[in-house]
Amino acid sequence: MMLASSGYANPEPSVEGLLHAGRVSEALVAAESEIAANDSDLDAHERYIDILHTVGLSHRARAIYSGRVTKRPTAADAHYLFGRSINNPDEAISAYTKALSLNSGHARSHMGLASVKLATGDVEAAIRGYRLATEADATLGEAWQGWTRSLALSERVDEALSVARRAMVAIPTEAEPYLTVAVLQPNEALAVLAQGAKMVPHDPRMHARSAELLIEAGRASEAVAAAQRALAIDPALPDANRTLIFAQAMQAGVIDRKGYRGLLEAQVALRESADFGYAQFDALVSAYPKCALTWMGRSQSRLRLSHIDGARLDLEQAAALDPNNADIQAAYGLVLLRSSDAERAAYWLGKAADSRPNDVSVAVALGQAHIAAGEYETGISTLQQAYVRFSYDSRVALAYAEVLANKGELLAAYEVIREAFQRRPDSKLLVSLIAAARDVGRYQEAADLLEALGQQTGSQVLLDEAAKMRRLLEQP
Repeated sequence: MMLASSGYANPEPSVEGLLHAGRVSEALVAAESEIAANDSDLDAHERYIDILHTVGLSHRARAIYSGRVTKRPTAADAHYLFGRSINNPDEAISAYTKALSLNSGHARSHMGLASVKLATGDVEAAIRGYRLATEADATLGEAWQGWTRSLALSERVDEALSVARRAMVAIPTEAEPYLTVAVLQPNEALAVLAQGAKMVPHDPRMHARSAELLIEAGRASEAVAAAQRALAIDPALPDANRTLIFAQAMQAGVIDRKGYRGLLEAQVALRESADFGYAQFDALVSAYPKCALTWMGRSQSRLRLSHIDGARLDLEQAAALDPNNADIQAAYGLVLLRSSDAERAAYWLGKAADSRPNDVSVAVALGQAHIAAGEYETGISTLQQAYVRFSYDSRVALAYAEVLANKGELLAAYEVIREAFQRRPDSKLLVSLIAAARDVGRYQEAADLLEALGQQTGSQVLLDEAAKMRRLLEQP
């Protein structure tokens, strides 16, 4: 049973909103600014730590918060934040236990211990820990949610529902309790979500989930309206965008409830087997030939089967039926690029990029399409802008550096890879860094970087690669 996860706890879509939109660099800066403005704001520190973990910078989180413990050895908050910053369960337990020895009523440390227990499979201990956390601080939404989730995992659904309802009273302006009750008690879901939308008007998920329930009930017009309300808050919300597309298709009469359910079932079948998924989507194309979604679905199964020409034809038909669908625009552009039709690929990917400006894969493919079409300056500019905006995504750095290297700008390519690797050590970037350092004779600099990051992260792989590079320097 899937329960709601956090992400829109604050009225301002600052850090969470930026991260959700894929604007990781901006999210990190915003989180750092929150802490600079109020260093005692534990919520801000938690957000910062979670972002660092999300982007693969756990070593940075550990370094920052171990330093905080050194400076504040008697502060329970410092030990709690250190526990949250590390991934090793035993070390985390030790940090949370130390915090509780300094302050036995430290609610967040009870919550932290409970999260480790849940992650390591001790659900009963997690339930006790989350309960203690809420008793110490009834405003901790993460603790209420963890308690509810732990009970649900134990199949104690009635107790989970009771706790979720208590959370609705304790933290009425947080979204998770409403979303959770909607999952645990489906017959009251729409009413509970409507209540939640009034209490937490800045959170789009209440509207998005309502839209899903309405379309399942065949109430297409209401589903369209609910999805549009969600998208008015967060235009990039995937669930709402997908539901809106389904609901509009149903509203237009090109698919019915049976077809909608068939599409969902075919997507599940495709994950299990490309052949099985193809058979189901093929039947849906025959039954609903005016619905772009059936053609797009069949194209996905054909791509899984490496039938590129068939997938391109399906997407051509889907684009003719619904040319403004961003998912179709992106998929059609990508398959055209694979088919070496670069000029048309750039056209469709450009439309997709306008609709989905935060989609990294579209941004990279658009730059590559321009270059393949002979529009070098446009392509390089597109990738350069993507590299600045998505600086923590290795795909952008690799694509941008490859283009620079192909132009003969080897030093510039090396600098891009080095900067990207320094921000986020990544196995693919590691391979490229070694190759780029070789191309420009920067073994010493690269070795120093690998050694420093290896020491920070405790990575023997990085230390070994640094040693290999130093041996190359010693060769005549």
